[in-house]
Amino acid sequence: MPIPEQRPFSPPPGSGSTRRPPPISLGDLSLVRALGEGGLGAVALTQLHRECSHPLELRAPLFATKYVRKKETKETEWDDDAKERAALARLPWNPYVGSLVSVHEDDVNRYLHLELLPCGSLHQLVRTVGPLSTSAARFYFANIVCALDHIHRSGYVHRDVKPDNILMGRDGYLCMIDFSFTKKEEEDDAKDWVGIGTPVYKPPEVVREDLDGEFGRGIDWWAAGCVLYEMLTAWHVYVGCDDDRVHARILKGKFKYPKGVEVDPDARDLISRLLDQTPANRLGRNGTEEVMRHPFLSGIDWCKMKRRQYAAPFVPRDLDPVNMHHHAAMPKQEAVPGLHIERPPLHRRFEDIAEDDETDPRVRKKRRLAR
Repeated sequence: MPIPEQRPFSPPPGSGSTRRPPPISLGDLSLVRALGEGGLGAVALTQLHRECSHPLELRAPLFATKYVRKKETKETEWDDDAKERAALARLPWNPYVGSLVSVHEDDVNRYLHLELLPCGSLHQLVRTVGPLSTSAARFYFANIVCALDHIHRSGYVHRDVKPDNILMGRDGYLCMIDFSFTKKEEEDDAKDWVGIGTPVYKPPEVVREDLDGEFGRGIDWWAAGCVLYEMLTAWHVYVGCDDDRVHARILKGKFKYPKGVEVDPDARDLISRLLDQTPANRLGRNGTEEVMRHPFLSGIDWCKMKRRQYAAPFVPRDLDPVNMHHHAAMPKQEAVPGLHIERPPLHRRFEDIAEDDETDPRVRKKRRLAR
């Protein structure tokens, strides 16, 4: 079938402009909320403000901005940061994969501005709701399959698939993020394939650090099996008091289901085939179609799923990320010199605090201010 001819884009009538919006500069962005903090930097909510907005631009759009302090970052960590930026820049756009909007830096930080997914992670959903129903787990796992299909077809392996790296959008669909460990599948230096990932989601070939082992997309499908197990049971497949215990159980290869939790037989079969100890025998190793054809996913129209035409089992309430309660402390201006900080009004800093929670320092501070 011939590809239809692409016509030049026509702006809306009366827009008065045939050009694309200008690139985003760091000075166009304001930091409006702190989202979280790590050892080398943090993630913040930023908002675009331009004096003259472009007709093709959303009004005051929001981004999740990840910033890393240059001074405290080792060379190897700079490499991880560079790999994430490179992978995000090269991956074609897909609704199941978080996209990179732009990159900036100032004297203190390097900034990655990412698509905002404000409705929490799959990890938070499972911890809040508990074991998901079979139908909900099937839907969310199909979302993960769509994300991995896109990543693998683009020639990459994610290498850190876990519920914390799977966020929910406003439509109730999931989206995969965090490409710090992403690697081209064709790269065959075994040293680059070991020592990465989160312990409870590592496959045995990575745990063993076998430099003669077989590495590739099977790493992601093993982790996807762990995530499916977690959605259905609210437990990890392999647990232990430390990483060494977890790794020992992964290498042993035996796991069981919690008592009192009923898991669909087809789901059990899919999990066992994804958690095959031999990478060459693991489902998905020879293509995503192997996983799509499994009985647990029968009945799914994959064209509809990829177009997000199914009703999600849970659609988050309409959120206003800017006006939500601030759980994380806002940074000082000198910590992010390239961004203007918009501090919240005083009344917003104390919203949604339990009045009788004497252990919460915010409650005590609020009462002192009220005296």
